[in-house]
Amino acid sequence: MGYRKQVPFVWQHNFGPSEAKRAVGAFIGTFMVLFGARMANGCASGHILSGNIQMAVSSFLFLIMVMIGAWIALRYIMHLKINAQGYVD
Repeated sequence: MGYRKQVPFVWQHNFGPSEAKRAVGAFIGTFMVLFGARMANGCASGHILSGNIQMAVSSFLFLIMVMIGAWIALRYIMHLKINAQGYVD
């Protein structure tokens, strides 16, 4: 039950097997999430969930922008295409 170092296949396929590069990528991604949450004065998923329940137009717009951002990240950074089964290279 020891810790096994592992780089995810999708990351390894696009950026190589370097654990250092993976750590830098994780740090930058975490910083961006924290910075965005601070700018928005709260959690993004909380804004989407509670705002959509209240039928706030800003929350619907934010949800659409999050989906577009996720699609751009998958398609152009991770080089993945989404299909009915999940994704393909």
